[in-house]
Amino acid sequence: MKKQTRFVIFILLLAATTLSVPASPAGALAQLPAPEGISVDPARTILVFYSSTCPHCHRLMQWMSEVEDRFPDLEIHNLEVVNSGDQPRRDYYHQVMSLYETEPRGVPRTVIGDKVFVGFAPDSLEDRFVPEFGAWLGTRLAIMRAMQALQAGL
Repeated sequence: MKKQTRFVIFILLLAATTLSVPASPAGALAQLPAPEGISVDPARTILVFYSSTCPHCHRLMQWMSEVEDRFPDLEIHNLEVVNSGDQPRRDYYHQVMSLYETEPRGVPRTVIGDKVFVGFAPDSLEDRFVPEFGAWLGTRLAIMRAMQALQAGL
């Protein structure tokens, strides 16, 4: 009898912890307090973390502004996290990177659904994970696919 009771308690505890943990980083993203003026709905929000002095960041943001009309239901938020002096934004960047289990180094970082992209290699056709950064290579093709998947989920 004691063995059965312990087993039932174990199953109940396991179920309780499983139910309280979000199924994905994107699901947990909504629970993080976002910086002032930013509303995050993981089903429709794209976060771009950048530096004002980063040429790759500016190329990414320029390209995203060119394609965002194709995705009217998605919201793109560009967050300066290196040179802005805005500590809440830097803290948010670190919290998001921690949530996605990736190192908070290097920009641009683009968060779309359950994926994080690092850098912007517009002409690359590679679809690869970059283990040193714990993120996917930010190519036009990979980012566009992630945006399409996010839009399709709405």
